[in-house]
Amino acid sequence: MKMKRKKRLRNYLGGLLFICVLVCIFADDFVDFFLGFFAGFYELEEEEAIRQYGDLSRTVGGVALVVVIIILLFVFRKVRRKVTEPIEQLAVGMERVSQGELDVKVPTDGDFEFEEIQRTFNRMVEELDKAKKAREQQEQQNQQLYAGIAHDLKTPMTMIMGYAKVLESNRNLPEEDAMRYLQTIVEQTQQANNLLDSLLTYAKLENPAYALTKEKKDLAEILRSCVAGIYPTMESAGIEVELDIPDGSVEFSVDEPQMRRVFLNLLTNMVKHNPVGTKCKVIMEEKIELASGEKGIRIVIADNGPKIGEDLQQCLFETFAVGDSSRNTKNGSGLGLSISKKIVERHDGRIFYLDEWEEEYKAFVIELVGIKYYCT
Repeated sequence: MKMKRKKRLRNYLGGLLFICVLVCIFADDFVDFFLGFFAGFYELEEEEAIRQYGDLSRTVGGVALVVVIIILLFVFRKVRRKVTEPIEQLAVGMERVSQGELDVKVPTDGDFEFEEIQRTFNRMVEELDKAKKAREQQEQQNQQLYAGIAHDLKTPMTMIMGYAKVLESNRNLPEEDAMRYLQTIVEQTQQANNLLDSLLTYAKLENPAYALTKEKKDLAEILRSCVAGIYPTMESAGIEVELDIPDGSVEFSVDEPQMRRVFLNLLTNMVKHNPVGTKCKVIMEEKIELASGEKGIRIVIADNGPKIGEDLQQCLFETFAVGDSSRNTKNGSGLGLSISKKIVERHDGRIFYLDEWEEEYKAFVIELVGIKYYCT
């Protein structure tokens, strides 16, 4: 602030000095101008004009000079207020932004192009601030991702190492115990492998350069085969399933392996997080008007099991949103819904959760926009 006052004072003094120089240069010229005016108007010789109108010329010239000085001062202040000050404000704002301050706002009260420049500067700072916050949020999500991976890998790796050491140090274990230990090692290895596979898929989908391999496929058949594949698990878990899928072909431009991952993830979660006796509905509707107003396909996987807590609903599709208690009890990685969301979005669609879908049912809903929809 002190430097700013010094700079402003220096500018004022410079302006006044410039005006004084102009006064010194043009003072005699003003007097000569009016003396020549009176001499020409009254047709007088120079000496006679000086004798009769010399004092008047000096008076009028002085008054004119004062008027010019006042005009120059007014112009100087006007230029400073309309040009210099906006430039100084922009310079100060740029300096603060260069030092990392992104809460800078410059006044938008300049004239001519300056108001637009000021508005553009403020918009630029707002975009920089948004980009910074997005980067910080992404870094926070990455840290959460790394912590979640370490958390989920620790348990299977500890069990694998523990059982492997038992088998290594005790070669005389009963065959039944040895087989049980080996089975546990296999199961925990598979769990760790599933997590790493999910992490690899998540990393691919995070990369904007990664493209899905889409082909014209029968989406109804894909959904039916996913339900058929998980049906034995649903039956053993006591889950009743009701299907409402078109008998004909519902063709769509889709990456089949990735869309299977979405369907299986939703179905697996439904089995994993619901008690015996839960009823499930798997529905596909075609050529319907979606919430966006476009025609497309809607897929619903609903159940009448316990509702999801409100706090968790807010972050269902974020990485490791299941929380520690769910991971400890259900062996969930917390990546499934996040990956599903990215896959669906890569198919120009959206996925969302409805806590009150129908009667006592909750549901996950997938909507695929009809721009790439080929129904036969």
